[in-house]
Amino acid sequence: MGLKGLPREQLPKMSTILPKSHLFLLPLAALVFALFVLYWPPEKAALAGVLPALLFGLLVQKETRFRLKWILEALHQAGKGMLIIGPIGLMCGIIIGTVMYTGAGFLLSLNIINIAGGNIFLLLLITAVACFILGMAMPSLPAYILLAVLVAPAIVQMGIDVMAAHLFIFYFACISLITPPVAPAAYAAAAIVNADPFRTGWTASRLGIIAYIVPFLFVFFPALLLRGPLEEIIITFVTAVFGCYALSAALGGYIFRALNPIKRVIFMITGVGLLVPIQSHLLALGLVVNIGCGGLALLLILWEWYRGRRN
Repeated sequence: MGLKGLPREQLPKMSTILPKSHLFLLPLAALVFALFVLYWPPEKAALAGVLPALLFGLLVQKETRFRLKWILEALHQAGKGMLIIGPIGLMCGIIIGTVMYTGAGFLLSLNIINIAGGNIFLLLLITAVACFILGMAMPSLPAYILLAVLVAPAIVQMGIDVMAAHLFIFYFACISLITPPVAPAAYAAAAIVNADPFRTGWTASRLGIIAYIVPFLFVFFPALLLRGPLEEIIITFVTAVFGCYALSAALGGYIFRALNPIKRVIFMITGVGLLVPIQSHLLALGLVVNIGCGGLALLLILWEWYRGRRN
């Protein structure tokens, strides 16, 4: 479509970016390690993420070394952020308090479980619909807080990991931003370029299809959340990333060049096959499916790359 990246002279130099990358990577690594390896509660894990940034800022980073002014500025910015989040949390607290004291949360969880009839997949679909409805009516943060109280207990009661349950509802609370009939992010983009809002919304949903699939993978395959044997985690992660790439190529209709319908179908099949991570009790079958789909997708990617270079 003629879209290109920024000219090289407008891009930042790698030599100036890499020395500062530790300010972003180390706090994130500390946060992930505390959550998924040490199993710390979220508030304690957040503190573990803050400490590396604070220490490197005070002792290593040249611009802020042994200076306290930037800490005061950071506290100022954090206070301004709390002015936005605080009222939202307050209003959610009123709703949550009402739900807890009236027992509505328990009744909702019980009814969701009864409707699902013990079927985990049906339970997740009902939960996703509830997340869509609440996500359309309010911003993602209060929607998640409300869903964490109303819906998450129903998923956890079915034996699903707590982290997977909360990531599931958080994803679907956010994805309502691009899901018609109320897709504020897509509609805002449509207004900027004078495009049809509904067509933009459906296009956004098609291009963002991975965000609808990944939450189900979190629930059914905990290895994606670093839970399980190391070899299962590595294989699951690699195949899932490769599967997302293939599925995105199929839905976008482009990889190095435009794809015809037959190639899009092949990418769709291989992507779905790779997005079924291996479980230990189905290791042999999973390896056959993953290797077969991965090999076919890789051959097609190399062919498209070769033809794209020639063109």
